[in-house]
Amino acid sequence: MSRWLLPLLAIVLISTAGCRSRPARAEVVYRPVSRADDVASQPLLPTPPTAVTPASAPPPEPEPSPESASAPDPEPPPPPPPVLLPVRVRIPSINVSARIIPVSTNRAGAMESPADAWSVGWYAPGFKPFEPGNAVLAGHVDFVRVGPAVFYGLTRLTPGDRVFVDAEDQQQYEFVVTELARYTPSNAPIDRIFGPNSNRGLVLITRGGAFNPRTRDYDQRIVVYTEALPPLSTADTPPDTG
Repeated sequence: MSRWLLPLLAIVLISTAGCRSRPARAEVVYRPVSRADDVASQPLLPTPPTAVTPASAPPPEPEPSPESASAPDPEPPPPPPPVLLPVRVRIPSINVSARIIPVSTNRAGAMESPADAWSVGWYAPGFKPFEPGNAVLAGHVDFVRVGPAVFYGLTRLTPGDRVFVDAEDQQQYEFVVTELARYTPSNAPIDRIFGPNSNRGLVLITRGGAFNPRTRDYDQRIVVYTEALPPLSTADTPPDTG
């Protein structure tokens, strides 16, 4: 199974164990939630379909000309250096500077949540930031006995805002926000969120919308899509806002 199809996939992602009552902007309404009400282990999304590419016959080999037969093959370009593990995410426009921790899936197949209010979970079975796919980062919108948490301000992001990721080798990667979307758990496009992306995307996710006291869950998933810009040098590192 493809690594980006592993979860069910985690727009289940942010455990309602982290939620508590807090006044918010008009489009987001919060209610208190206790750890006993955790629904993160309950898959809320269908398993995405497996992409199938029809097989096709390879094109015929061209006949070499006498000139080309004697010419040496050009040297292939060197492979790009490997992308190391992400360790910190910075979003200056909403004053976020948070450590990144790798997470996987729980027994129900849902993406695990960070255990605290201020860390951001990176879906480690998927892509790393700046690899040719969508790297997925998830954070709590609020947290029990804390209030607003690391991704509380995610809905304030607009196209053009920048997101920075630090790798463990101190390489800086820069992304630009292209879209903010709101989905219900049943209509979130899992393939788009977790799948391959030639533009090297970074996807930020949290819960939002109205809290449903019956299901003990929020009714929306806030998804911010970004795309990579050329790598930053150390001298261009944005200031730490946290």
